[in-house]
Amino acid sequence: MAEKFPTDAFDSVSRKAGRHRTRRTFADGAFDFGKLVLAASALTVAGYFAVSAFNSTSIITGSDLPGGSTNTAVFTGGTRAGGVGITVLDGTLGKGFASALGHKLLDAGWNVFSASDLVLASDHTSDQITSTTVYVQTEALKSKVESLTKDIGVWPVEVSTLYSDPITVVLGTDFK
Repeated sequence: MAEKFPTDAFDSVSRKAGRHRTRRTFADGAFDFGKLVLAASALTVAGYFAVSAFNSTSIITGSDLPGGSTNTAVFTGGTRAGGVGITVLDGTLGKGFASALGHKLLDAGWNVFSASDLVLASDHTSDQITSTTVYVQTEALKSKVESLTKDIGVWPVEVSTLYSDPITVVLGTDFK
């Protein structure tokens, strides 16, 4: 084999032939990781504000509701034509009335947003809601409640912003 090779174009190239050929250092890896964390954070914040912009309901913690915290949803309904949005909350310590009434209202054509327990069934120290009440956001929705009474019965109606949905039915122990 020849010990001396002729000089060619490859001999005149600098030692570092390109960035992709250089040895990676810890600082390079840390910088790349930082870029990924920054990109993920930016996407998370953008997603949060996008969802907040399209979601008009407010977030209410369980301690903000009368009677304690809410249980997981028994029934989550879709939307059907023929009515305004209704939420049904069961304040009778988990007897399942909210789910049954939610299905009944869906079958009648109402837009049922959700039906769930208002107080935990395992929390026997909390007070039950004794009287069924229908809460509406505005006076204009009282006319919708009049047509709703055909499906749920006649109950006291209060105008209140306590709940974020247009109509909220809170079932008490007097509901049968």
